[in-house]
Amino acid sequence: MTLIQFLQSPNSDHWHEQASEVFNELIGLRYKSITLGKDVQLRTPKLPFDSAPYLALIHSSNPKTGGYGGTSLVLSPSEDGQQILIGFGCGTNGIAPDEEVLGKPGHMRFVRSLAKQMAGHAGVFAWHKADPTLVDEKLKPFARTPDALVPFKPFWDKYQHVMYAVFVCSVSEAALTESVFLALLDQSIQIRGGSLLASAKKQAVQIEALVKNQYFASPDAQAAFNLLKVRQYLVLQGAPGTGKSHIAQQLLANAYAGNGMSIQFHPSFSYEQFVGGLAPTERNGQFGFEPRPGVLMQAVKAANASPTQPYLLHIDELNRADIARVLGESLYLLEPGAARTLSLA
Repeated sequence: MTLIQFLQSPNSDHWHEQASEVFNELIGLRYKSITLGKDVQLRTPKLPFDSAPYLALIHSSNPKTGGYGGTSLVLSPSEDGQQILIGFGCGTNGIAPDEEVLGKPGHMRFVRSLAKQMAGHAGVFAWHKADPTLVDEKLKPFARTPDALVPFKPFWDKYQHVMYAVFVCSVSEAALTESVFLALLDQSIQIRGGSLLASAKKQAVQIEALVKNQYFASPDAQAAFNLLKVRQYLVLQGAPGTGKSHIAQQLLANAYAGNGMSIQFHPSFSYEQFVGGLAPTERNGQFGFEPRPGVLMQAVKAANASPTQPYLLHIDELNRADIARVLGESLYLLEPGAARTLSLA
């Protein structure tokens, strides 16, 4: 049985045997430095459909039966065979031994990027949880089960609290379903220390490119300017090298015709430097202190000097400073749609 044929298979008495057969062959043909059984364990419990059938690729340190812990690649077939659920979940025994995996941003950045990419495709339902470690049974991700998850109701009712990424694909879209599955499988094997064989790299690079289009998406200058006109402030975020500072400099030079200033935060940047405070002074040999406006007050003064011309204050490396301490009460002004005034005297 090929991978596509398996992904298109409805739940049956043979689905679990087919899963073992396909995965044993796939792991051997696609990856090096990884062995099924030694490095990763495949769970395919043979359950009737109303007991929530699933397949899970889990950490090899887990027991062979019963509850397991850590992150897992999960598949569940629909009863009619028209869709398949593919995703990531935490074992019902908790996040160990994968605390490190789930505590670092790389894995969830991949999940968010793939979900964003796949959500734009017809025939795909994509969802992810903000925090994969929240596995309380009382915390349901949806007040009402989405239509896309209804064909998997037994599985979803039982395991929704531990799932942190879900992709429901229509099996009629064979190539797209295979791409989603292999992207998640490659990620699952990668966090287990495995790597791709040379014969699989070309296909993997094409799949990875879909994700990186979102992961390394460059901000758009015009879209940023349009938001600024509505919100009055904007935070550009993303991985290093995605052009955030370049876009800000473009905005300042073009959309704002150079009317503004750029500053850079650093760990020792203070409230006194940003808003204002007392600064030492010397007059006629006498030392003392006097009020000195910070960058924000200087920007306000410069903007008021030309009220008909828009002004831009660009703060680079925003996250390097203690934002609450540096911005102080000026945070009160940063709320879209609210006309607020604030005395900084």
